[in-house]
Amino acid sequence: MLREPVLLISGIAAGALLSGHVPGYVSKLAPVFLVLMLWGAMLTLPPARVFSVMQNRRVVVLNLLVNFTVIPVLAFLMSLRFASQPELMLGLFLYLALPCTDWFLTFTSMARGSVAQGVLLIPVNLSLQLALLPLYLLLFYGASVPFSWKLFAETLLLFFLLPLLMAFASKRVFPSKLNLLISRAQTLFLSLAVMCILASQQSIYRSTLELFPVFGLAIVYFALVLPLSHLLSRIFNLKREEAILLYFTTSARNSPVALAVAMGTFPGMPLIHTLLALMPVIEVPVLVLVARFLSVKR
Repeated sequence: MLREPVLLISGIAAGALLSGHVPGYVSKLAPVFLVLMLWGAMLTLPPARVFSVMQNRRVVVLNLLVNFTVIPVLAFLMSLRFASQPELMLGLFLYLALPCTDWFLTFTSMARGSVAQGVLLIPVNLSLQLALLPLYLLLFYGASVPFSWKLFAETLLLFFLLPLLMAFASKRVFPSKLNLLISRAQTLFLSLAVMCILASQQSIYRSTLELFPVFGLAIVYFALVLPLSHLLSRIFNLKREEAILLYFTTSARNSPVALAVAMGTFPGMPLIHTLLALMPVIEVPVLVLVARFLSVKR
């Protein structure tokens, strides 16, 4: 069940070990692996789920309320700690503001939460975060962030429309077993992308030292979300399985999509790419511990 997170952390470790010892073209392989990863992700998103998710209205409302109103504001406020360091400020915001669309189900399952309802939230979360991200950046940061609509549009075309078209075509051309294999290889492709990003950095260890304060704030974020989700679960009278789902859909963050957006929209800010590539090292152990705790706290 933990195969995907372990594989990703292995990619991070390999990239750190190879840092500064690979040819320059390795960094150009990262976007290729990200497109392949998102191709696999798109294969798991049947359009019908976008409509069937509305049957679970309480969970949907809370997911939308927390992930797309409360958390972006919290992410902005936390990012102001690095107002004098634009790359760290923007990197932390991108990480915290985008809800996970894949492996939060792994932690939900470990804690015996409602995986079935979680699957239905995936297309809603993915669609809204891409639509709202430019608005968040303009609303919160304005001219202080070098946001380009042109680069963002190109990013959507390369990292989201292209994989969507690839998935659409492969469902009609490739046998189902091959499509299943591609979808199951998502984490492998992401691990390779992260490895290429980190390996192409000449000073990964110095960069990591700069990121320690960001890692600390990420831990604070996870600590804040647990009581918040618990409070909302009590107010809305959620079942235990739904309450567990709410915690993981609001705590697990979407570093793969944030990484794709950052590489396409902010290509001249490599520290953001490094930050987003390393964040799972903090996120995965924390969420595993919480999932284990919730699984025994019946």
